[in-house]
Amino acid sequence: MCDHMGKVHEVVIVALLKVRGSSKPSGEEEMIRMEWRENDKNVRIVGIKEVEGMAHLIPLELGKVWLVNNRIDFIT
Repeated sequence: MCDHMGKVHEVVIVALLKVRGSSKPSGEEEMIRMEWRENDKNVRIVGIKEVEGMAHLIPLELGKVWLVNNRIDFIT
């Protein structure tokens, strides 16, 4: 993205989710459940350098609830 001065900014659109239930791995999958935030602050544009890594999401309820696959990389 270029600003009005012609400076190039590398950005990414990030969807922010919230924890559904416990923030500790649980359930038969032993994973954390995530869902959409209920307000208008669920999408942000941030500098690409601010992104530390990606989360591996597994759809549980299509478009509503995901599992965070903490078995691939727990730090993510």
